[in-house]
Formats: sequence, C-alpha cells, structure tokens
Amino acid sequence: MNNLFRISLTLLISFSFLATGLASQPYRILVLPFKDIPSRPGLGIGLATGLQRSLNALDTIYSPAIGDAIMFVKKTVDSGLEPSDTLSNAFAADAIITGTLSETVGDSIKLTFGVAGLKFSEPLEFTLMAKAEDPSQTLNSVLEKTISFLNLQPSYGDRRDAQRMADQAPSFSGFASLGFETARLSDGNVDSLELLTAQNPRSSWVFTEYARSLVLAGRLKQATSAAIAATELLPTDVEAWVIRGIIHSATEDVRQSTYAFSEALRLNPNHAVALVGLANSTRETPGPSTDAYKAAIESNPRLLKAYLGLAELQTDPKRAVQLLLTATNHLPDSAALHREIVTRAIALGDPQGAFDYLRQAITNPLAAFPSTYALVTLLPLTEVQTLIDFLVPGLARFPDDPIMLEAAATLDLRNGKPNLAERRLRRALAHRPESPSLNNSLAIALAQQEKITEAIDIFQNLAATDIRGQLNLAKAFLEAGQAQAALNALNSYASLEQNPDALTLYGIALSRLGQKDRGIAALERALALDPNSITATQALTLLQQQYKLTAGKPIKLSNQASIHFDRGMFALEQNRWVEAADAFSVALEIESTPILSFYQGYALQLSGRHREAISSYALAAETFKDSDLVLNNLGYAYLQIGRYDLALVHLKQASRLNPTNSSALLNLGLTYFGLGQYAEALTAWDQAESLNPGLSQNLFDYRLEAQERISP
Repeated sequence: MNNLFRISLTLLISFSFLATGLASQPYRILVLPFKDIPSRPGLGIGLATGLQRSLNALDTIYSPAIGDAIMFVKKTVDSGLEPSDTLSNAFAADAIITGTLSETVGDSIKLTFGVAGLKFSEPLEFTLMAKAEDPSQTLNSVLEKTISFLNLQPSYGDRRDAQRMADQAPSFSGFASLGFETARLSDGNVDSLELLTAQNPRSSWVFTEYARSLVLAGRLKQATSAAIAATELLPTDVEAWVIRGIIHSATEDVRQSTYAFSEALRLNPNHAVALVGLANSTRETPGPSTDAYKAAIESNPRLLKAYLGLAELQTDPKRAVQLLLTATNHLPDSAALHREIVTRAIALGDPQGAFDYLRQAITNPLAAFPSTYALVTLLPLTEVQTLIDFLVPGLARFPDDPIMLEAAATLDLRNGKPNLAERRLRRALAHRPESPSLNNSLAIALAQQEKITEAIDIFQNLAATDIRGQLNLAKAFLEAGQAQAALNALNSYASLEQNPDALTLYGIALSRLGQKDRGIAALERALALDPNSITATQALTLLQQQYKLTAGKPIKLSNQASIHFDRGMFALEQNRWVEAADAFSVALEIESTPILSFYQGYALQLSGRHREAISSYALAAETFKDSDLVLNNLGYAYLQIGRYDLALVHLKQASRLNPTNSSALLNLGLTYFGLGQYAEALTAWDQAESLNPGLSQNLFDYRLEAQERISP
C-alpha cells in the first residue's frame, strides 16, 4: 500500500468517525481546581485534572483543560464581575464542578462537590468519603461519584476506559506538578516530569505530560518517543493520543498526526482539541475540515484555534471576520482574537472600522486589559493623537503596566515625540529590565533624540555575548534615521560579507548617506546570498525608484526632517506601510517638500488609503510634472477609488512621457476597461505585455471578459 493511499484511507476512516460523533451534541463539563487541605498540598489540582482527563474517555463528554477556566475566573474577578454569572455562558458549560477537600478522623478524606451549569436551575452539592492512601483509588471514587451524580450513563466500554485513565494517577507526591502540567498552567518542567516517569514507569498520564514538556522545550525526537510510549502504555488514553498528534504535527509528520488524532476521535468523537488537530492536518479536504472545526466549537466554544481554522477556510474575507465576531461571545477576554479581527479589518481596507471595533471591545470589562488596549498600535490612522487618547483610560487603570507603557511609547514615536516615549519606556523597564522589545524601543527613542552613545550602550548590554547584537544595533539606528551610526556599527561586524542580513542593512545605510553605487552593490551581494530576501529586494527597488525620481540628485532635507524621512524609508523597505506613512507625515510637518509628499502618498497607497494618497501625490505632481512614476501612481490611486476620468488623464500622460513604463500601460488598460472601452484596454495591455510578459497571467481574466464584451 503506497503512502498516499494509506493517508487517504486514514482520512476516510477519520472522517467516518467524525461523522458519527457529530450526530450527538456533547455534554460539556467544566472542572475547576479542588480546594486543598494543608496536609496534602497539590492533591486538589491533581484530583481535578485527573477527573477532567478521565471524563474525556466518555465519548459523549468533553471537558476542557482546567487552565483556561482558571485564567478566565481570574480575569472575571479582576474585572469586578461574579464568576458564577460568566463561566456558564463563556464555556457553554452544561455542568461546572468545584470541590473542597477536608480531613476526617483516620486515613480518609472528605470531598464536598458543588455542581452548577446550564443543566442545573440551581447549584447542587454532594459529598464523598475516600481513602487517602491510594491516589488512583481516590480518583476512581471521584470519577464514579461524578458519573452517578450527573447521571451520565456511559456504555460499559467507556466506563472501563475512564476507570483505566484514573488508574494512571501517580503517587501523591507527584500530583501537584502533574496537575499543574495537565491544567496547562505550566510551560513544562522537563526535569521534574522526567523524574516522575522514573517513579511511575507504567503511567500513560505521566508520559503524556512528559512528552508535552519535551516538545515545548524543542526536544522533538525525545517528545515523539515519550508520546508513543504513552499510547503504548494505555492505548485507550485519549489524551495521550491527542498529545501524540500535536507532537507529530510539530515534526510535520502529517500521516502520523492524522493517525493519532483519528485514534483520539475513535475513543471520543467530541474531543475538541483532536477535532482541530485533525482539521489542521487535513486542510486539503475543506469540506470535512469545516465540519471538524464546527464540531470542535460545539464541544468547546472557547477554542480559538477552531475559529481561526474555520475563518481560514472562508473564501470571502468579510465572512471570515463575521465568523470571528461571533467568537467574541465566548472569548471576550482573548486579546489574540481581538488582534485577528483588527488585522483582518485593516487588510480589508477598513482601519476606521477596526478602531470602532476596539472601542466597542473595551466596553466589556473582560476585554479592557492592557493586551487589548495595545492593539491600537496596529491601526494605520493618521490622527495619532486620537489613538493615544484611546489609551488614556487603560493608562489610568494600569499606570505601571509594561504593555500599556510600551504601546503608548510606540504611538509617541509615531507622533514624533521620542522624549515622551523614552520616559514611558524607562518606567516599563523598571518592571521588565530584560525585555528585548522594550530595550529596542528605548534605543530607537534615544537614537531619534541623537543620544547615540546611550543607544549603543543599551544594545551592548542587551547583546552581551551575542554577536547578533551588532545587527540589532544597526537596524535600530536605521529605524531611528541614524544611517552613519548604523554604518559604524556594521563596519565592525566580522561576518559582513557572508551575512545577507548584514549586507542588506549595509547597503541601506550606504544609500542613505548618498553612496548609491556602493549601496546597490551591497544589496546585490545580499540578494546573491539570499535571493528570497524581501527587505533587500524592496530596498533595491526603492533605491532605483528614488534615483529615477530625483534624476540621481541627492535629497536635501534638514537634519530633523531627514531623520524621519530615513525612518519612513526603512519602514517601506520592510513593508511596514503604516509606520512609513506616519514617519513621512512627521517629516512633512518639519519640512514640506515634494519628495516627502510623494513618499507619503506611496506609503498611504500601499496601506490601502488611496483617497489620502491622492492629495499627497497631487502635491508631488506639481513639481514632478514630467515624472511618469508620479503620474502613474496618481492615476492608479484615482483608478482605485473609481474616478476613471481622472485616472485616464494622468495615466495617458505617464504613458506618453515613458512609452516603456509597463505599469502605466497596465493601469491605463484597466482604466479603459472600467470605462467600458474594451478595444482600447486590449491595445494598452498588448503594449504592457510586450514590455513585461510576466503580466499575462494576471490579465488573463480581464482579457477574456474584454474580448467577450467586444464579440459576445
């Protein structure tokens, strides 16, 4: 059997299990940590996580990892809300189980359980007396009592699988560390879990969490071995199969990850994480993948990866955003979800809509946290002060939070106020002195104030023994508009000629200082070493564009305007259009010149703000009357807003000034097409393609429609 057929067969089997699972709605059970007794610290989290993973052996149940619930409760309390009023709705939890442990006379312990949720009109309580000598026996007692009290009525096979899961409990001494790992409250303590595997060599539960800690540590080969060992120790351990699937995905072994997730879903067709894992592994089959993502959301409506996967499968980007908006009902506290919505709205050309969304989001107390406020720095809006004003309530509530301070400092830099940014960043660094991003931003703020020595000291302290610090320093200087300082840093870089990133920065610095030929040579060497370097390609294109526009003459600006112009050019070279537009705007406030207007328009146009770009291009065109480059860009901006009449005027002029400008001819054809002049459009495209045959593929559909309109 060849590999392709084996994979296809596995997929067919996987989705047959999936289809079966979708027939019944899962019973969603949320388990919260049990309150400990002083004599047995860690027993509460161990029993709670053991119950959670054992319940997932029942194929009609899904119980999510406890960590998400803990963090949600914390945010709820911090927001001044009552957790009992928000938990059920956020998780769509049919049952929420809490517990308190207390000691009794002898060797027993008493567990008092509270049960609430959507299936309970009022909270209920039940108790359990259990022996405290054997953890697996205690956990089995908790499991059986829960099954009985909730009237879950599992099949005999499922009940036996759940009992076997409970049997995997380690000794009481390992309950605390294992419980925190299973709850997803730790990033993986490899050493303690490795010791636990030696003490519990037959526990699939222990080996599962050990495997997870190894993959988090980047030790993929060992992680794979541990995950396989976990599934071999107990082939019915659904959580072991899920972790194994995740690890195979990390090693890009699609066949094995599909197999592992399929096994997990065979045991429990409602396991949300397994459903997402299988959908991610089988994206080439969008129909079944869509069903899997939807089923995962049904099991756990707070599983962000399911919404993101489903959004990626949408062919209409607006529908994708609408889908993500529905996720906010269950994930109001997710900054990652808010970021996704904001970035997608910006990509759709609606930055104001993204801003309106953020304003609405923070009216929910569960979203009004620093990580959500900080998303305002993503917005490509020209009124930077409006964005800063948005942060004011967040800064008042979290005055010393590093995320808030860094966000405000980022906007201060965009607003041309590096001194204010410096003050905020120093306050933030008092809380996180080793933060690379804070130190990097501080270095940029200092460099913009021409405090070069201090900026160098920061990077040298940050880099310490890391030679990459020289590149980071050079990059920071270029971002700050300090080309000479960047060149000085790179001149001492030993591996300059062998490092494409260093050569790219070197070429940019040389070109900023007017050394065109040396700059082009450095960029070409960088591309010879790394032909896929986006920054080097963009820098070379912009450099050639600039010298064409100025006829090879250097751009003369005041020192302060030059700093912000260089900042804008470096942002353009890295495709950071919003930052570029902001930098050029600041430079224009200092010194109004046609070249700055052109590049402001260019950055605005690249960020989708065509109407704003037209004003800037028009100012530039007053001086560069004979520049086909300026006229082509201005015409294209008019084309984008549907002003075909004005686009036609400028694009005709650009084509007359330079009949070899294939871009102008392409845009001229598109304008004729928009005006319904299809024969003229085809003629313009013929000329464009004769100059640049690579345009043919993009024009195929337009050509076909134009020809059909001429000869139906």
